[in-house]
Amino acid sequence: MHLNAVELIDVAEGTRSEASAPHLASCDECRRQLTDLRAMMSTAAAFDVPEPSPLFWDHLSERVRNVVAQDVPGRSLQDAATWRRLLMPLSAVAAASLIVAVVLSSRVLAPQSGAHGDAEKVALRTPLAPAPPSTTGAATDEPHRGS
Repeated sequence: MHLNAVELIDVAEGTRSEASAPHLASCDECRRQLTDLRAMMSTAAAFDVPEPSPLFWDHLSERVRNVVAQDVPGRSLQDAATWRRLLMPLSAVAAASLIVAVVLSSRVLAPQSGAHGDAEKVALRTPLAPAPPSTTGAATDEPHRGS
């Protein structure tokens, strides 16, 4: 397993010996990263960076404190405005989707004119066939009224 960044920095700074990381002896990639890290650290150490004014940290702390104090109310208003900008189109889309769903469901649930109406019309137009003659020999069930 390769050395992580913290382990490489510890070895490069000398707070950890190379012997404590036996992986360095067998891994070319980790040795290359360690060499690059040491070169970068020596280059950075070559530059003389002046120490800031003693008042710098006090002024920086005060400026950060002021920005944080001013940002809290403004931030909540910005968040509310952002939510309003997002919710208005979303609510319009939801309303349109609801309308489309209602229209489509009413068309699906409404009886269609061709489903039952055509069968009833065909039944009404078809004449009834005469009943077949009786084979029992009886002419009718009604008493005969004759002369």
